[in-house]
Amino acid sequence: MKRFLLSAFLVSALPASAVRAQTPMRFSVAGGMSLAIGTLGDVSDVGFDIGLRGETVRGREWGFRGDLTWDRFGARGPVDAYSYLGLAANLLHRHRGQLYEFGGLGLYNRKIAFRESGDNVSDSNLGMQFGVGLNFRSNNTFVELGLVNVFTERSNNAWFPLRFGVRF
Repeated sequence: MKRFLLSAFLVSALPASAVRAQTPMRFSVAGGMSLAIGTLGDVSDVGFDIGLRGETVRGREWGFRGDLTWDRFGARGPVDAYSYLGLAANLLHRHRGQLYEFGGLGLYNRKIAFRESGDNVSDSNLGMQFGVGLNFRSNNTFVELGLVNVFTERSNNAWFPLRFGVRF
């Protein structure tokens, strides 16, 4: 009984920040534009992206983040569009200020839609992403710039996503 009372006292004495650290999961939505580079940039236009994410921050500096993203690029020539559905796991590093960095690996499903035939070609590939972000004063809104590189069999497909998002 004494141990139980001592444990209850210690838990009740924890500061609010320590209790908040027990449930550090936050979700966010983000969207913006994507600039394709390299081989993908030669055959596509500026695209757009949307994403959902869940992030957990352990302690003050380091955490993990999972991203579900969809990027779409209009194309030139016989291809109508290039789409990438990605699921990535990232390591997250936060500074004391509003700046943060992220980087990790993901699985990306690429879909190529052709204009005339209406056929689609689809495959899944490993990719990586990394970038920097800036939290605004409220810490509920952010902007980030990243680099995504998907390893395809012929050449890598890469783009710079610029995202604006809201945490809730």
